[in-house]
Amino acid sequence: VDTFVRGKGFFALTEYVATDERANRRFPLLLTTGRILSQYNVGAQTRRTDNSTWHSEDVLDIHPHDAETRGIADGEQVIVAGVMEHIERAGVHSGDSMAVYPTQTVAEETIDKIVDYATRIARAIHAQGLINIQFVEDRDGEVYVIEVNPRASRTIPYVSKAKGVAFAKIAARVAAGEKLADLGLTEEPPVDGFFVKEAVLPFAKLPGSDPRLGPEMHSTGEVMGHASRFGHAFAKSQISA
Repeated sequence: VDTFVRGKGFFALTEYVATDERANRRFPLLLTTGRILSQYNVGAQTRRTDNSTWHSEDVLDIHPHDAETRGIADGEQVIVAGVMEHIERAGVHSGDSMAVYPTQTVAEETIDKIVDYATRIARAIHAQGLINIQFVEDRDGEVYVIEVNPRASRTIPYVSKAKGVAFAKIAARVAAGEKLADLGLTEEPPVDGFFVKEAVLPFAKLPGSDPRLGPEMHSTGEVMGHASRFGHAFAKSQISA
């Protein structure tokens, strides 16, 4: 880590500007869309090219879905509150994407990887309190980390209602120095049924606005549907939204 040199980054509004900028940079370059969360195109350019289109030798073949975790760490123990699956394709902002818990199409092996990675990351950064990590899976089953946020997030109430546990309250006490074991939280709490989070979008009140979902967040609120079957929980979320 001591010998790692971070190159200067740049932002471009068009591919042509990006091409001009790249001409004066050292390679390899990490290329990604210029917005946070659920990146569309991620690649590593390893050589110079003479045309306006960048050529990547190593582009992630992204799986249609991504997932996120919510957890609590006390510096020693890490409890992953749950792995939620985004229903929209990867690339839609997590605030606009529907999410289901428990997951519906994520393989058990992938869930195990996500929990393992989340636990190791939380310990490595000495997280104390809530932590939010977003992941994406490629078509070969490899799991990548999109971002790590050692803080609360808008879906903590969603997970708390699904689990029946006041995670924010517990995390606040952990951040103040208490241990998870002393607070009675030593493993992931069970879940009863299915929970679908749906975004409330403002497009109907904004005539002429672009309703397409992407990396920018448009949601102005969220609702949750709960039922013993996924289809019923999904329907409730749509009616509520």
